[in-house]
Amino acid sequence: MALEAEFWQALTQLAAARTQTLSALVAETDAGRDTSRPLASALRVLALRELPRLANEVARVPQDDQVRP
Repeated sequence: MALEAEFWQALTQLAAARTQTLSALVAETDAGRDTSRPLASALRVLALRELPRLANEVARVPQDDQVRP
């Protein structure tokens, strides 16, 4: 399937955050999509919807070097 490299990178990061393989994320998206929407489009929408949420969650988690007693 043809997706831009930036979307593959985003989907790879999303899969890792969910402790899934990229293949599992693609299969899950394929199984849950409206069949009138192409899989490539469903994956792009997933990346656009989920990555900002994931970035917000990561920003809220204190890093070890930021935690002070």
